[in-house]
Amino acid sequence: TRLAGYMGRHVSGLTSRAANECTGGIYGDVQLIFCDTGLWDVYVTTAKDLSCFTVHTVGAREYEKTAVIGNRRYTIPAGSDSIDIPTEGFSLWSPDSPALYSVTVTAEGDSITRRFGIRALTVEGTKLFFNGKPFFFRGTCEHCYHPLTVHPTRDKTYYRAVIKKLKSLGFNAVRFHTYVPMAEYMEAADELGFVMEIETPNNTSLAEWQEILSMCRRYTAPCVYSSGNEMTIDEDYVNHLRECAKLVHTMTDSLFSPMSAMRAIEYYFLQNEKTVEEPFRHNPERLGVLSEFCDLYNSYSLGLTSYRSDSGDRETLEARNAVYGKPLLSHEICIGGTYIDLSLKNRYTGSRIGDTELFSSVEKHLAEKGLLSRASIYYRNSCLWQADLRKHCFELLRSCESFAGYDFLGDIDTHWHTFGYCVGMMNEFYELKPGETAENVRRYNADTVLLADLPRSINFASRDALDIPICVSHYGEPLDKATVTVTLRTESTVYVRKTLQVSRIPSGRNTLLYRLKFTVPTVAVPEKATLSVMLCGGNTDAENRWELCFFPKVRERKLPVQPKSVDGMLKTLRAGGDVILFGAGPFVSLPISYQISVAGRTTGNLATVIRDHPLLNILPHDGYCGRSFREMLNGGNAVPLENVPYAPIIEVANTYKNALPLAAIFEFCVGRGRLFVCTLDLKENDAGARWLKNRILEYVRSDAFRPKHRITEEQLRALCGDAMDAGENENEAANKNDITMN
Repeated sequence: TRLAGYMGRHVSGLTSRAANECTGGIYGDVQLIFCDTGLWDVYVTTAKDLSCFTVHTVGAREYEKTAVIGNRRYTIPAGSDSIDIPTEGFSLWSPDSPALYSVTVTAEGDSITRRFGIRALTVEGTKLFFNGKPFFFRGTCEHCYHPLTVHPTRDKTYYRAVIKKLKSLGFNAVRFHTYVPMAEYMEAADELGFVMEIETPNNTSLAEWQEILSMCRRYTAPCVYSSGNEMTIDEDYVNHLRECAKLVHTMTDSLFSPMSAMRAIEYYFLQNEKTVEEPFRHNPERLGVLSEFCDLYNSYSLGLTSYRSDSGDRETLEARNAVYGKPLLSHEICIGGTYIDLSLKNRYTGSRIGDTELFSSVEKHLAEKGLLSRASIYYRNSCLWQADLRKHCFELLRSCESFAGYDFLGDIDTHWHTFGYCVGMMNEFYELKPGETAENVRRYNADTVLLADLPRSINFASRDALDIPICVSHYGEPLDKATVTVTLRTESTVYVRKTLQVSRIPSGRNTLLYRLKFTVPTVAVPEKATLSVMLCGGNTDAENRWELCFFPKVRERKLPVQPKSVDGMLKTLRAGGDVILFGAGPFVSLPISYQISVAGRTTGNLATVIRDHPLLNILPHDGYCGRSFREMLNGGNAVPLENVPYAPIIEVANTYKNALPLAAIFEFCVGRGRLFVCTLDLKENDAGARWLKNRILEYVRSDAFRPKHRITEEQLRALCGDAMDAGENENEAANKNDITMN
């Protein structure tokens, strides 16, 4: 039966949602301990100023108790529940150095032993500090997805392996999405040094809040508590949150965040709300009440770090963040999906899940659409696209000093969410997806991250002037001096190699290191360049790199007259003429953009493929539309090429739940003529787009323009019609477990 919580509402958390509510009861070992003295519990808290730590006892108040730590012995007199112990002579616990001690408290013959660490996560203004040093919360979002066991395991070695993997990728924290971790998970985090944000299930009652806090305060890693995920915060719930905060502040030494993404305060408003519009629509009155008792916020950042991360910009985010006055952890950043990896199907054989429609329903659907053979290349290319957007999002957040951290969605694929939730940089077995490496992730997810303030387009024409500020976001020990090396090179030529000394790099803020001023050389063909920056100083070594593209300056060419109707196209083609179409024209089409589809959804696009073709054989690319195509995809379209030969020059893969054979550049022979269509948005202010338009016009006037496939007039007419509504995409990879089913 479902647990009733706040105001009698159902309690909803991921430990139940992950198994479709079919979970509960006791699993794992249980110990019953009978204490004659009534000694019930022991836990340790640390003073915010780190001057002392306190050993607390619960029960046995009328007894004198002893507390033993190593060879040190302390007495807790009868009538007292605690003792303060100076921290002098003890080491502090931190993610870099997780020093742990054991305390044994004895009352008469009864005793309890607890491990503990001495640490303090504190707030100063809008910044977080860990043990008095600036701290950036680099967290993952733990979704309680266990592909082999379904339920969370009680095996601590599993959690140790997970934390080691996450730490190797630069993470120092984890937020538990609406569930309380197993004791073994907290033990592993204590041992390895991993900060935890414990998030109660939605609608948790105050009574259960007390039980959660009583359990979790026995461990060192939990440093933040929040009350749930994306719930509406009305006046009644504000009062509930006030009581929750009081429990956290009196029962633990941790910080309190009201909610992960605060509906009715920063988005999703109630009717007749008292809101203001600047710098974004929010409820300042309710936010002001929360500020009276909250320490930090897990904030929804207008989708600019998640659903629309490619559109995010520092100026908008900094202006928005200024209204909070507290440290901000950006809520569930990235959230972009990848195509599904059908090769994992056999990994579930023999598991508690076993055969699953997660794969079989997709295989059936793709086969019906004639795209099953393309699934592996779509998966590879979508992973590369997702990785590029992920790096951009992480670096955007680090460029905004008003953020104190983030929780990342996600570290792994978590298929409970919408059944096929390929959100991870790793698959559900904690294996990095194609194209990603731990070294690359640490470039943008570490104590020290180098940043290049690039323009929206990385495409530059010959003789363009570049002015690129290079900064560092540093959360290590302050550096008195450091060496910075800046290199700009193509595969064959080093254009810039600059080494300089930088002094006084403080911790906890961004510092300008250098402005790269450079004139793009004259190039005859497109060239891919790499901007690399290295910083070395003290115990800090950091490196990062970015791609730039140099294009020849091209002269404006006159566009051919483009027929505006199907009949007009056919008239030209019947006569043996060529139709060169820029834009979707009369074709049925779907909008595309450089924002990858949100994971698990039925709309949007997940991959692109550039096929081997004379048109693009001199353009540097890795088989897909990378960042140099960003502005061409934004505002562009893709045409479904159903029931015709499918071999486009640039193909687009939309979601595997409603797959269509889409194309952004394609060509056919029709009648006696030839048809060439480009539906990318070839903007005049983008050097790459100008070059591509010029290249297309050269190509269609050359002998190389020889389309391999022919379609009939009837097939051409069938491709034309009204534009499709991407918002009404249905789920055709149908299975009963998917909540995206219409």
